[in-house]
Amino acid sequence: MEVLIFTLFISLLLAILFVVLFLRDQQKRESGSLDQEALLPLDDDEGKRQE
Repeated sequence: MEVLIFTLFISLLLAILFVVLFLRDQQKRESGSLDQEALLPLDDDEGKRQE
């Protein structure tokens, strides 16, 4: 029974840590989501485009 309580306590601490770190990352990020940042190298600049 003590192991179950210990496991629940550790799980709760990890969940709280995840939420805190997630919210801090969302506040710090200004450019948008990770998907948008991953596509930035593929974006063509209009000035450098030669057709």
